[in-house]
Amino acid sequence: MPGLQEARSVLRDRFGHDDFRPGQAEIISAVIDGRDVLAVLPTGSGKSLLYQLPALILPSLTVVVSPLVSLMRDQVQHLAALGIPAATLHSAAEPREIAEVLARLRAGSLKLLYVAPERLDQPGMIAALRAVHPQIMAVDEAHCIAHWGHEFRPEYRNLRKAADAIGVRQIVAVTATAAPPTRAEIIDSLFRAPPQVFAGSFERSNLSHRVERRRAGLRQLQQFLAQHAGKSGIVYCATREKTDRLARQLRDAGFKALPYHAGLDGGTRHAHQDEFITDKGVVMVATIAFGMGIDKADVRFICHVDLPSSMETYYQETGRAGRDGLPAETLLLYTLQDFDARRLQLGSIAESDRQHEAATKLRLIEEFCRASTCRQQILLRALGDGGAPCGRCDNCQRGFMQLRRAAQLPMSGAAYARTRATRFIASLAEARPPAPDDPPADTNGPAPQAPQADRLPTLTIAQERAVLRMKSARLSIAQRRRCAPAHLVPDAVLREVALTGAISPAAIPEAFARHQIRDEPLAQALTEILRNELRNI
Repeated sequence: MPGLQEARSVLRDRFGHDDFRPGQAEIISAVIDGRDVLAVLPTGSGKSLLYQLPALILPSLTVVVSPLVSLMRDQVQHLAALGIPAATLHSAAEPREIAEVLARLRAGSLKLLYVAPERLDQPGMIAALRAVHPQIMAVDEAHCIAHWGHEFRPEYRNLRKAADAIGVRQIVAVTATAAPPTRAEIIDSLFRAPPQVFAGSFERSNLSHRVERRRAGLRQLQQFLAQHAGKSGIVYCATREKTDRLARQLRDAGFKALPYHAGLDGGTRHAHQDEFITDKGVVMVATIAFGMGIDKADVRFICHVDLPSSMETYYQETGRAGRDGLPAETLLLYTLQDFDARRLQLGSIAESDRQHEAATKLRLIEEFCRASTCRQQILLRALGDGGAPCGRCDNCQRGFMQLRRAAQLPMSGAAYARTRATRFIASLAEARPPAPDDPPADTNGPAPQAPQADRLPTLTIAQERAVLRMKSARLSIAQRRRCAPAHLVPDAVLREVALTGAISPAAIPEAFARHQIRDEPLAQALTEILRNELRNI
């Protein structure tokens, strides 16, 4: 691969590593060759190196867009310790610090400049960057474009416009969590043309997942923490108030628990974060404000006492455990009322597409919680990945116990039991028995139903991108006609037509007709969009 010999030399001399981790070499080669890249790699794969190392080889500045001040500070401090010229501009910086960084920028003495997306909405910042002709815009934690860009931090939706204004020649986006729909949204929002996509396996072979109905939440949590006495871990809560209350209750029970949320002052947050990173046996009770970019390898457990917002969020938050490769455990506590409350919240989402997306995320979390088959398989499937039963999660372990009892195997026959249990659990995955809180089966026969998106095969990234484009066109038409987008064409039909079009473009009109979409102008418009998108595969 061109440039890899120099890249390996920089890897050894500047970063102190003997060789690349799996997947890094191919991606770094693509970046050095000047290609746009979207890299989706699991936690601990060394994603930062994918743009940090090319920044030292390429002649111009690399602008890194990062979501959190603490994350930017940590990376710049790490690079400074390696003798790599990097700096950050953030909201907490003093005027003197900002002036020093801008002077280094104008002098051309920086290789990497870290900024928050909000900085790239400022004309002065755009002008300063345009003057130095940067080579790369690297977007760290790129899933924030889809997860935060709609409402929480809309500046994420303007990054492509900022890249054009700055004049960067290529865009590199990296994240640990992006299922195919999220990847499609990142591509559609960020890149001028489809990038080269690299996606590693999401499987974490050292994590074991466990889910329980929350019946006595505090006692269940204390029992879980007692099983990990003296070990460090994170307990995630939905609200600041619950975070403070739970941390106090755990301290009263003898645990070394600290709260962390955005409502605490900066000094307290930094002190608690430092104590968590440096001390052993600290339980950090936190909202989602904690964890992104935290460099602590020996986190032994993660517990969610409230439902996570999505399976991608769950994957990212549980992925902070076991980064040293040693076994780690997760626990998710839930009640059926949690799902009912989430379903009620769906009605407050005005836009049909966003409502459908939220409903899909909720359905996947509910499937994960109430499943009787391998939880890791369900998690990987939600992320667009696959794999065999893990043998570690609570459902797999119950399967092992059932098989041992049925076969009257001695407990010491672990190897034989595991072989037969894996086959047993694999058969369960093919035909799942009802979970204890599943609704009873309908004995009156199936009612006719519209095609359901979750019953269709998984779409490729290109097909997801085509669906996004069709949804956008459908929304524009629906707004002009003052009706709901789903009334024109249901989402499930768009997905099925995308699958049909990938197999046979000529069959797209027939697919619309089969679902009784008789609005000819609409069908023609969507057909043209779909054909154009699939032509670029």
